[in-house]
Amino acid sequence: MKMTNDIKELKECAENARKLYRVGKFNIVVAKALINPYLEAVNAKSIELAKKYNQKPKKLVFMLMLGKKINKTIESQTGYSKE
Repeated sequence: MKMTNDIKELKECAENARKLYRVGKFNIVVAKALINPYLEAVNAKSIELAKKYNQKPKKLVFMLMLGKKINKTIESQTGYSKE
């Protein structure tokens, strides 16, 4: 997949947000706000290519972008619980 300059900039921003989240500079809400534009752009491109080649799209998910399980952290910072 050829990356446009816009997607490259979004990827750099998302990677920086991920790094800052992992060292504790950002909370989950801020990290998600900075990472989501990149995920939306990549997922849109994935859907476009999947339709072109009659395949199922491979989408990126926010939790995978962070690279670790953080359910308890999300519950404590947002008040959201699965139950």
